[in-house]
Amino acid sequence: MRPEDDFFSDSTDAGTEAARSRPGDRIPEDRDERPVPLNRRPASPPNGSRALRTPTAPSRSGSGNLRDVLSKARATQPPRAKRLPRSEAAPVRPKIDEPELSPDGVPRPPRPILRNEVHHQTSSPLRRMWTWINDSLTSRAELAEYAEDRRLERLPSTSRTNLIVFVGPRGGVGKTTVARAVGGLLSTARCGTVVLMDADRDYGPAVDLAPDSRRSSKTLSDLLADFDEAPHPPQLRPYLSTLDDGLLILGAPSTRAEMRALAPEHYERALGLLRGADVVLMDCAGGIGDLQEWALRVADQAVVFATPDFVAANNVAKVLTDDEVRLPRRSTLVLNNPRPEGAGDMSAIEQHFARHSLEERVVLPYDQRLRVMLDQGTYKLESLDRSTRVPLKRLAAAIGEGLR
Repeated sequence: MRPEDDFFSDSTDAGTEAARSRPGDRIPEDRDERPVPLNRRPASPPNGSRALRTPTAPSRSGSGNLRDVLSKARATQPPRAKRLPRSEAAPVRPKIDEPELSPDGVPRPPRPILRNEVHHQTSSPLRRMWTWINDSLTSRAELAEYAEDRRLERLPSTSRTNLIVFVGPRGGVGKTTVARAVGGLLSTARCGTVVLMDADRDYGPAVDLAPDSRRSSKTLSDLLADFDEAPHPPQLRPYLSTLDDGLLILGAPSTRAEMRALAPEHYERALGLLRGADVVLMDCAGGIGDLQEWALRVADQAVVFATPDFVAANNVAKVLTDDEVRLPRRSTLVLNNPRPEGAGDMSAIEQHFARHSLEERVVLPYDQRLRVMLDQGTYKLESLDRSTRVPLKRLAAAIGEGLR
């Protein structure tokens, strides 16, 4: 192709090639200027075939001919869609990996979703700092109470009646007070029906802890006289005093004659009548007598009380080392301080009892508010100081973890 040839002309045109091959003929720059004879007919192609029509090239007489053609072509096209702003644009879909092919050429099924794909968010430095600040501001006592609350939440359910005996070498060490608080905690922890049976044959005070409106006038002697077999729960309710936290109290006899008539076999029959209960807390009188010895032999657990003074600690040490007194395999020692003054070295007493095989040792401080609330019949655990709540919860959790 020469520079003067037109780009849109057909280079295979036979007439054009023949014209270029004749010497002396000049090809005009513009085909529109070429003279066409009127009486001349186009030569027929050989073999009778039709001649190809030569396309007409656009004129070069003007620099805007090609632009005009493109403008006309652009005008005939449909209008373009209006571009949306970024905020209204369609969301970009994530790229989906095509399933891989197996060696046989069959697409493999999609793999299962992984846990780290769902939970891949890591804690930010700000969140870690906030957690550290909260942990720093939380006191040691709050952490201890939280741990005991978790123990109480995980207590197992019972499959039979569990007998827990509260004993001490002498009276006035806080057995009834602690039995009432622990019974409420076990009942609140959904350990089933919890009954506190007053086994003090010397005017037991357990029923006096119930408010006047919830106190039952019937006693253990009435239960033994009215039933020979275990009654249904609705028949048993009138004999029990119901407290706000769900604890039930079976009161001791109110007359001296009824107290003298009770023997260990009567308490054994009373346990048979209470076999519908899940937990029975037996609050015994001070000292170790025939009733206490029998109760310790048949009990599932025992809670032994001592006060922070030499006489009480020495008496408890004798009980623990006496071969004739058989304590249950699961026994807990409670060092209770029922008086604000006159307390000995609690740590020395606790170290002494650490030599004995006890399930747990719990130290209870003196709490005047607890004594006042019990005397008024307005006991509420949340109203106590944390220094009293935590050891009570620890004792209840230790007992509850041993339930069967």
